[in-house]
Amino acid sequence: MLRELAGVKQFTTATGASWSNALEAARTMRDRVGKEPAYRDSSPELADLVIKTGEALADRAKVTADAKTLGEAESAVAVLEGVAGENAKALADTFAVAEQAFRGEVGGP
Repeated sequence: MLRELAGVKQFTTATGASWSNALEAARTMRDRVGKEPAYRDSSPELADLVIKTGEALADRAKVTADAKTLGEAESAVAVLEGVAGENAKALADTFAVAEQAFRGEVGGP
């Protein structure tokens, strides 16, 4: 379990963050070990990492106006729902604002 979580963390460090890779690692962790009893102990930390990743992708989508990055940010909601269930709503709200900015419905950064 700790190895899987470390695999996600390695992509979220401030010095070398790779948000797309972090999202894929989180998805992989959820799929591989999500049904194991020990997963419950790690899922809150994984949820925090998914939120951080999703927010970073949403911010990047706003700045770059990149539809692919926005799609990745939106897909983080599905990953978070698999990790955190109902707590995923806060992240979904963040992505809605990012999408509005991307579509030009609100002011940019």
